[in-house]
Amino acid sequence: VDIRSDRKEYGARFSLNHTTKSGLLNFSANISPRFVYRNNSDWSVFRAALEANPTTPVFDPNIPGQYSNFNGQAAGMNPVELLKLDQSGGETKLLDWDATVKLNLLPLLAKEGTSVHSLNTQVTLAQQQNDNFNFWFRPAISTMAQNSGRSGEASRDYGKSRQESLEWLVNYTMEKNQHHLKLMGGYSYQYFQNSGMSASNKDFPSDILSYNNLAQGEWAKEEGRNEMGSYKNDSKLIAFFGRINYDYKGRYLFTASYRYEGSSKFGKNNKWGTFPSIALAWRINQEEFLRNVSWIDNLKLRFGYGVTANTSINPYQTKGLLSKKYYNYGENMVIGYTSSSLPDKTLTWETTGQWNVGVDFSFFRGRLSGTVDAYLQNTHDLLLDRQLPAVSGYTSVLTNVGKTRNKGIEVSLSTVNIQNKDFTWSTDFMYSTNKEEIVELYNGKVDDIGNSWFIGEALGVYYDYKKIGI
Repeated sequence: VDIRSDRKEYGARFSLNHTTKSGLLNFSANISPRFVYRNNSDWSVFRAALEANPTTPVFDPNIPGQYSNFNGQAAGMNPVELLKLDQSGGETKLLDWDATVKLNLLPLLAKEGTSVHSLNTQVTLAQQQNDNFNFWFRPAISTMAQNSGRSGEASRDYGKSRQESLEWLVNYTMEKNQHHLKLMGGYSYQYFQNSGMSASNKDFPSDILSYNNLAQGEWAKEEGRNEMGSYKNDSKLIAFFGRINYDYKGRYLFTASYRYEGSSKFGKNNKWGTFPSIALAWRINQEEFLRNVSWIDNLKLRFGYGVTANTSINPYQTKGLLSKKYYNYGENMVIGYTSSSLPDKTLTWETTGQWNVGVDFSFFRGRLSGTVDAYLQNTHDLLLDRQLPAVSGYTSVLTNVGKTRNKGIEVSLSTVNIQNKDFTWSTDFMYSTNKEEIVELYNGKVDDIGNSWFIGEALGVYYDYKKIGI
């Protein structure tokens, strides 16, 4: 049983919604604060409890109030002491809010207040804030602190993240003679910021202040020792987008969308990307030649193609980063900076184009139903760390390494075998298969043995000698 960890969480949610009497204007707002207080577990104590000598008492029988020292045992620590004396926990404060103003133009402003057209526009502002504080303290009376030659150890860190967004949408719909048309266009702006700091120290004159006065520790006062750190980064994501939805009698369905998106994470000439998609569907069972086939409840054929993107790189990664280094200058230790990562201004979006063909079906009043999907994914400009020769001075570089392909089939089938007022028996079956392969690398259709990337094979395969046995 974990005797230290616990969690207390408090939250609330407030909502406001108001519509003018005419219905022309609508305003809504939501705010949701949340507070979390926690004491952390240390999962290593469970392993230590299993490895500890079961005859060793928790407390040292020769020193009243002192825990037994497990130094020299396989466990390496007294698990009860660690949970009782060490302090490890934190506080998290979250605040989410959003506000939307919506203007309803049609049919409200149409003649006689009726129209087959509908037109509205809305603006939404939102923000998410996350403040996170963590602490850790090990007192001088701990046998683990004494084994390491320290009279107390402590650390604390604080991090803050903030996401702000602005979205503007325009929506238009039309319904006439069983034709249904929906148009949507918009603009999106997102800003992300992360910042934080950390500090630690050792050898305190007293355990009373625990982690609350790190400056009292003697360890960090030695020249050349720096147990502080801080960071701050931000990024932006901007998009212009539109979508068309059309259907006739609910039988023929068409959807198309287009997104033009830019990220500040990429280089000057590669910030923007275009991501289109299209989807078609045909409800075959609504055609005249199948309308009188009573055992077919639903039969829909689907086809789609779309492009999605990945921006999972760190801000400023295309610029190259510097790291701090200590070196001796005469009799003094001074700080210098050295390049820690290579810049790559050609880094661009990782994109995946996916083709999909599928069938949805339901027969015998829902007794037999399911879906069949076949897909093909082609990923271009894959974002991966490529290993470099050590003589280059770097171990790896993030780059667009090439192209991969995924293809497969997914099948789901549901049956209702028995159904009455007293008993129901149904079954579900699922089947899927997928094949991944590298199509091309940064140097063409040439294997990269150092990174274990091979044309025609999946990412992450093992490369080793063939074994012939012993």
